[in-house]
Amino acid sequence: MKVAVAVFHYERNDLTDAVLQQLTSVEHVFVHDDGSLSTYQVPKYLKNSHRILIAIVRVRGGYIKAVNRMMRFLSDSGYEAVWTLNNDITIVGPALSVLESLTAVLEAHPTVAAVTPGVDPNPHPDMRPNPNIDFTYLPFIDWVCPLVRIRAWNEVGGFDQNLKGYGCDIQFCYDARNIGWKFGIVPNQKVYHQMGATCKTFDSMGHDDLDFMTEYLKKKYNVSDVWTLTR
Repeated sequence: MKVAVAVFHYERNDLTDAVLQQLTSVEHVFVHDDGSLSTYQVPKYLKNSHRILIAIVRVRGGYIKAVNRMMRFLSDSGYEAVWTLNNDITIVGPALSVLESLTAVLEAHPTVAAVTPGVDPNPHPDMRPNPNIDFTYLPFIDWVCPLVRIRAWNEVGGFDQNLKGYGCDIQFCYDARNIGWKFGIVPNQKVYHQMGATCKTFDSMGHDDLDFMTEYLKKKYNVSDVWTLTR
């Protein structure tokens, strides 16, 4: 399976540098700079450690448009799966080992659209790390660091660009399940998540507008509680 890694960057150079430092053993690493005021430059000591490392700069548009653009680019480039990483995560253990575990799930389970390692902390109990579990299915995954199958992404049509940030994972998982895709977790692999560190950089774009997300999804799917869409 041809796999790429996509790191999503906006303004916080320190976070992106730290993630890339963890990925020095991984090939096919890409950075999406979503129009930062100061264009992200990969430090030479990191760039020289990667076989392929490309910084893609686009017009500022927010997280959802950034992910949609990157997934189109990597799909057109022939990749079969993309490890989509927020830049506010810390991978526990060798990144290549984590990625290989996730890739093995997609190869063994052809109906899985995306698989995530355990994420700590996490408001969703089913997504927390558990060293005793190798793999299990979930109806919904938090979009912090999933490995995403390109074919499933393209069939769903990616993220709904009417959303601003929050809620895109609810929308994608729900739409994917409706056409037969599944989701999963490898809880014995773990990442730490600095919750809010990424989204705070997008606040001026309304990325953190939970009220908008809630009302939009309620109307789109004709439900009174958006969390029913995750079950």
